[in-house]
Amino acid sequence: MPPLGQKLARLLLTDPGTLADQQTLFVREHFAAEPQLGKTTSWVRRMQNLLCRKSEDNLRLLLEAGKDTLLSRLVPALERDAAAIRASLVTSWTTSPVERQISRLKMIKRTMFGGADFELLRARVLPIS
Repeated sequence: MPPLGQKLARLLLTDPGTLADQQTLFVREHFAAEPQLGKTTSWVRRMQNLLCRKSEDNLRLLLEAGKDTLLSRLVPALERDAAAIRASLVTSWTTSPVERQISRLKMIKRTMFGGADFELLRARVLPIS
């Protein structure tokens, strides 16, 4: 049974040198049957390299190239957020600690089944001094 959904996406985006022979053949056949898929996959890898490894790719040129892929409808949204994308490439600042705390608070609130008020939530969240 061929992979679908996330498994297929992962397979297409995996470095071809690390795939098994059967997987490599599967990917090649898909790229041969749909040339735009290969072009789109290449663009996604370049975008991934830019964002994850903070590469030196030119964001504007990369977004222009994205307009000619199967993900072209995503490009206008990325262009609107280009300033934020550039900022993420040059700063080391992250919202991860804040997001982690928000998730923690939501989890605590859910475990209280909505039957507690703010004071009880505060007592459960803040350390006792």
